Amino acid sequence: MLKKRTPLLKSLDPPLEVALEITKLVKFSPKRNVLFDKIKARLNSEGDSISAVGIRSFCPTRWLVKGASIGSILENYSVLKLLWEESWRGAYLQISREG
Repeated sequence: MLKKRTPLLKSLDPPLEVALEITKLVKFSPKRNVLFDKIKARLNSEGDSISAVGIRSFCPTRWLVKGASIGSILENYSVLKLLWEESWRGAYLQISREG
């Protein structure tokens, strides 16, 4: 029975890998985690209704945790987009200073 369902589960690998990388971007970097919180607070003070839930940890082997993690990514999409832009800009400036 499991062998019949395996191809269907394989099609979920790319989106789950993206969710895992997004979670790593925020959770495994204290600097980005603080920046995430600051961006979220700034957007809330500007009147945008941002979810109170932060980015939840991603567990590759637990389906219920995966759902909660993906849901938190979707709820915080605008914050994550700004976080990515600011992180990229910071990395670009650091490289240009070194080079």
